[in-house]
Amino acid sequence: AGAEGYQSFTLHRSRDKGCTWTRLAVAFVQSRDHISYGSFVQFGQDNRAARDAYIYTVATEVTDTSTLKIVQEPGRVMVLRVPAASITDRSTYEFFAGLDSSGEPQWSADPADRIAIYEDLDGVGPFPQMALVPGLDRLVYANQHGSGSGNAASQSLLTMAEAPQPWGPWHVFHHAQFFPE
Repeated sequence: AGAEGYQSFTLHRSRDKGCTWTRLAVAFVQSRDHISYGSFVQFGQDNRAARDAYIYTVATEVTDTSTLKIVQEPGRVMVLRVPAASITDRSTYEFFAGLDSSGEPQWSADPADRIAIYEDLDGVGPFPQMALVPGLDRLVYANQHGSGSGNAASQSLLTMAEAPQPWGPWHVFHHAQFFPE
């Protein structure tokens, strides 16, 4: 896939357990938002383990749209949030915009204010994932890393990190080739 794969990602909804989908008016456009392929941060079924009234999305910042078969260098991962009650309203989504002087997260509707929650000089893949591990009460981030394009960039190079909040601070506990047993 070429550059068209990065143009935008759009939210869809299913009311019949995934049998049919309806496209919603929530889209993130690469040329404006500089991110692609967001995924929801998993806080359990129906977001039941959420710590607040928001739903979070994790997405890679796009710097090279030539193909989906590469990692993005430099590797920067962003987090967005939306009030759970407003998930279908694009105007209510906010980008993480750093921490204030007391360490509290700041949020902005302006993509220009976005601050990466995770950076990797080895690059990051276009499909980051994040989930809460309930027994540890920690979030785990997983994504590929690597350099270059084609097969050399995506041969099971896995990064895993953990943090107390979707914005970090992150502790990398695996950054190497992944060999399933």
